[in-house]
Amino acid sequence: MIDVRPFFEQAFKHAQETPQREACGLVVVPYGHPIYRPCRNIAETDVEFVIHPADYLKAEREGIIAVVHSHLHGSPEPSMADLVGCESTKLPWIIVALPSGAYKQIEPTDFKAPLIGRPFVPGVLDCFSLARDYYATIGLDLPDFARDGAWWEHGEDLLTPDNFWKAGFRVVTDGTLRMDDGIIMQNGITPVPNHVAVYLGDGLMLHHSGNALSCKTPYGGYWQKCTNFILRHESKC
Repeated sequence: MIDVRPFFEQAFKHAQETPQREACGLVVVPYGHPIYRPCRNIAETDVEFVIHPADYLKAEREGIIAVVHSHLHGSPEPSMADLVGCESTKLPWIIVALPSGAYKQIEPTDFKAPLIGRPFVPGVLDCFSLARDYYATIGLDLPDFARDGAWWEHGEDLLTPDNFWKAGFRVVTDGTLRMDDGIIMQNGITPVPNHVAVYLGDGLMLHHSGNALSCKTPYGGYWQKCTNFILRHESKC
């Protein structure tokens, strides 16, 4: 494990500068010795963190060996989103708690978030990540893509048939619906489709709405009305 002592005081001081908003940074080794680089947090809420891409790119040139961020509620225990993020970066994560100054270091351990009951965290634990994780359990790879908390409101049309085509998914044109089909929806008043679910059979779908836990729910009524198209992997056609 990385010895956090040489740079912990700097990370804690950085966190104290924004006590109402999570702070974030990276541990880098520009000259063979670890140092802490404070980064800008561009997350849309104060209780999440997203490192500014320019800060991350600069740190990559120096060699990133750990990700650091603060918790505002006094406990350094990792959230489910922290565990998922640690796995995705394949780096140690250090969590600094305010106001106590307690800290905890976690390492990648092949953690996988449960499909049911996960909290919603934009870009980390959302409807698309749930679909990806579901398909991974049946041996299908759905590539990830960077996205912020409300990408559809910014005119980004990410859930297009072409993007799924590259992963082997085809649009269903015969009106059928089978287990493991993907359901692409336009949830709410949005210019582009913004929601993904997976059909589980027996009239149920697996999905994850904002401000709610991931769950199984009946597919029909509102959800059926806002459906744009159905996808099926070519291996199941």
